[in-house]
Amino acid sequence: MTENIEQHAEGAARSLVELVRALQDRGIERPVEAYRVHSYLTRCAGELRTAVELIEASVQQLQNRVG
Repeated sequence: MTENIEQHAEGAARSLVELVRALQDRGIERPVEAYRVHSYLTRCAGELRTAVELIEASVQQLQNRVG
């Protein structure tokens, strides 16, 4: 894996911005497309929740080392 965590986070954020722009500009054209996009974003939301929890735990560990 050549990318670090910060690069992955930046790439994910950029992809989400692009998705929102595409939804605003073009919208959804077919019901199956809406279903799939909804499914992908639902999965992403769950993963994002886990990522935030992992980051919070890491910050707490770093604070414990310093304090």
